Amino acid sequence: KAAPERFGYAPNFVKGETVEDSLRARVLSMIDLLRGLGDKGRDAGLIAPALTRLDAVYGPVLDDPIAATTALQTAVQVMIAAFPEGGMAGITAKTNVEKLEKNLALFKRVDRAPDLLDRDWQVWNDLRSLFISNRSSKTPAGYDDLATAIMAAADVLPCHPGPLADAKLHLSCLIACAQEVMAAYETRKKALGLIDFADMITGAEHLLRTDLAVRQAVLDEIDCVIIDEFQDTNPVQFALLWQLGQHAPRTLLVGDVKQSIMGFQGADPRLSTALAAANPDATQPLDRNWRSTPAIMQFVNAMGAGLFGQGYNPLVPTRDAVAGPAIEVLNATQGRRSQKYSQPPEHIAERIARILTDTETITDRHTKAARPARPSDIALLVCRHTTAARYAEELRARGVPVRIAEDGWAKSPVIVAARAALAFAANPADIHAGLLLRTLGPDPLSLQETLSAQMEGRLVDDPVLMRLAALSNLLARLPVGAALDLVLDAAGLRLWAERQPDAAQSRADLMRLEAEAGEFEAAHRDLKSASGFHGETAKVFLGWLDARGGERDFDRHPDPSANSAEAVEIVTWHASKGREWPITVVAEFDYGIEERAGSTATRFAALDRIDDMVVVLGSASLIHTPGFAAPEATRRFIE
Repeated sequence: KAAPERFGYAPNFVKGETVEDSLRARVLSMIDLLRGLGDKGRDAGLIAPALTRLDAVYGPVLDDPIAATTALQTAVQVMIAAFPEGGMAGITAKTNVEKLEKNLALFKRVDRAPDLLDRDWQVWNDLRSLFISNRSSKTPAGYDDLATAIMAAADVLPCHPGPLADAKLHLSCLIACAQEVMAAYETRKKALGLIDFADMITGAEHLLRTDLAVRQAVLDEIDCVIIDEFQDTNPVQFALLWQLGQHAPRTLLVGDVKQSIMGFQGADPRLSTALAAANPDATQPLDRNWRSTPAIMQFVNAMGAGLFGQGYNPLVPTRDAVAGPAIEVLNATQGRRSQKYSQPPEHIAERIARILTDTETITDRHTKAARPARPSDIALLVCRHTTAARYAEELRARGVPVRIAEDGWAKSPVIVAARAALAFAANPADIHAGLLLRTLGPDPLSLQETLSAQMEGRLVDDPVLMRLAALSNLLARLPVGAALDLVLDAAGLRLWAERQPDAAQSRADLMRLEAEAGEFEAAHRDLKSASGFHGETAKVFLGWLDARGGERDFDRHPDPSANSAEAVEIVTWHASKGREWPITVVAEFDYGIEERAGSTATRFAALDRIDDMVVVLGSASLIHTPGFAAPEATRRFIE
């Protein structure tokens, strides 16, 4: 924590996250991974093998890194002495001047603080790529030679031992910190007499494994164990379920490793694969498909065989063939960063718009008759939430209605106003909440008018604020859900939501806030207290919402209209699992799907002993993919 930036942690101004937030998220992610390993996750012995693997994959390192650093420092000093103005004399092209200015600033940084070369590996990497003469711009005589010498000296970075040492220190600290937090968390829970969801899994697994009488008592009540989506279990969940499945009279496991999408929660499809391999006579692969047409299945089977080889089971379609093309390929030659030509989102939006305006037909899934395609017949699948808005923008520009799960719930006008109203009703002395509500909520006043009223003491006479203030004493005695209901009515927020440009979304946003209040009420008091939330009041509820702001998908707007909306639906590949549409547009096939730098996964050396999960979990090791300033070094771990 003394120098988190050195290890790649940075603030995210878009999300409002600090460096500490970034570090905390990484530690929490490591905790989730380790808790999924059961008892093995607390073993300090996980660290040494993980570091040994980093050494092995990184490869040979420089024999004399001090000499390499000295050589680079000297090369930079020679450049500054020879060209203190940065070699810009005679360069007129603006872009090239900017590059030379950037290079000069880099040289001066190194000259002022030579110790940067002992810890800032991005500086090394930046020095590997300097501007030299090209056809349009010629640097002064001698500049290119000195720049080339700097680049050559910096080009040893991919085998410099410094970045490797930092990566090893970072990983060992992450694991040790996560295990230390886990131990402190366990101690605190025991002191309070609490368990959390993960404890229910790990505790039940430990009990069934170590107490045969308890396991038999459970099995005596079971005739058949049926487990769906088995590929999405993490190791300790697998161990728990297999304690029952392995010994039950009958067991049916349903799963498809090709559909394993819960890796971010620790799911490991290799466990299911190993179990199927160990029990080939009991495995019955699916051999039919009920959703897609024969032409599509011909393509899917060919692609599946190419991806999975002999591990792929071809599927026979059960649907009848339909007229028209089954698969259409849009090959956009210009990438999404193109400035001169149309980008992929524009091409895709134009094609979808043409489907609707040209009344192209689809086969209705209910009547089996051909009819013109409607917006709700079409889904656009994208790789990441971050790009979905770009496609939505292009579709809306062409008059195509869009349904998309976008971020921004917490800062949407209706939620900001509702929270301000609840805060003011709970505490009429909260002037900031009152100002927010009256300037941003129903029948808003201008900011100047509201501030003037406050300064002159007239704001307390505002009818809306008076109605809310009158509820203050009552709210202290009501459950949060009932309190919120009164506040929404008193502030006129439901009627205001109906008048918003997107009334359906505003209604859905308010309904979600009410659902959050219900969830807050349902949460056990001891669990809330353990998290630092004492009491059941509206003010505690608002603090509880703030604390959950960093949770995955917490800021996502709710879907206002379920599956009946007449709009093209934009969803991620991940969120599309299990769903179907007559027309499915799959975008962003050019994105690479590979390990991301900074991620950590598990590997089990004893998968051939899948019937003994104690042995399997005991064989776990951590596989870390570090990120380095030198892209070549990062690629070694990804490839």
